[in-house]
Amino acid sequence: MNQVRVTVLCVPESDAELAADRMMQAGAFAVEERFAVPGRVELRAAMGEGAWRALGTMPIGWELRVESVDAEPLDTWRQ
Repeated sequence: MNQVRVTVLCVPESDAELAADRMMQAGAFAVEERFAVPGRVELRAAMGEGAWRALGTMPIGWELRVESVDAEPLDTWRQ
């Protein structure tokens, strides 16, 4: 099974646009927005290895992590 590393940034809902822009500036081609818990948004993007450095220091209340996800569903559009 192929795995893809996804950068996940969880921020206050009021910071969602700013955080998505920061991810795009750091090299994300697209950013998925998911509502996490009330008042928080989870932004997800496949980014290169240097993404953490490019994202810089996170403001207080922003949480950054990387998850490995199954890559197979990413190719279902080809079927």
